Amino acid sequence: MAFVDGDYKFLWMDVGSDGSSDDASIYNGSELKEGLENPNNPFHLPEDKPLHGDDFHVPYFIIGIQTYKFKVLLTTMNQRPKTCRTIIATCVILHNLIRPATQTT
Repeated sequence: MAFVDGDYKFLWMDVGSDGSSDDASIYNGSELKEGLENPNNPFHLPEDKPLHGDDFHVPYFIIGIQTYKFKVLLTTMNQRPKTCRTIIATCVILHNLIRPATQTT
């Protein structure tokens, strides 16, 4: 599970939950839920504002996007769980590093 900003930069991630767990269970036990419900705004989310062309104020959206730049994520990993977590975390870090160079405007 991950949390990204409007430019798809990863701000938070949790790798290593049991594969049979559903997203709601992972979210309900995560630091992400605690952070989003914290009145001190530890994620430094911007103030809510209307979406373009709408008057309805929206604080934030959580969406899932499955786009991968790293082929290792498209197949089953036959490594130990700890190694898999390291590979995934490394891909997230690399994504954040190369993202500005590959963005299209």
